[in-house]
Amino acid sequence: MVFLTPVNAVRNRGPHRFWKRAMYRRLAWHFFGRKRNCYSISIRYVHRALRYSTWGRRLKKADAKEADVSLNRKVLADIAIYEPRTFKSLTELAKQHHKEMGFTPKGLDGPPPGIILRTML
Repeated sequence: MVFLTPVNAVRNRGPHRFWKRAMYRRLAWHFFGRKRNCYSISIRYVHRALRYSTWGRRLKKADAKEADVSLNRKVLADIAIYEPRTFKSLTELAKQHHKEMGFTPKGLDGPPPGIILRTML
């Protein structure tokens, strides 16, 4: 917008607050309940989600360095489709590395004791 006089330039207070609220609505579209519908509440949850997404990107880079795997997700997906045995060996390598580091994620150690699965029969 072009202002020809300084009086009109002073009167301009920037974009309407509708656009700011619309930005938060776009970022909170996948939330449930008042976190999605109520602007004052959605601000808090959107800021928290953005903080966690930044933190997650840093963790992802740290995990890639820690596991010494220089393959991105696209390459890993292609390997999983076209070379399943190679992908399986990579996953076994990652599992072994996690066990050596002391991590025991759920599902890798098998079922809890006393539970019988169909595959065991």
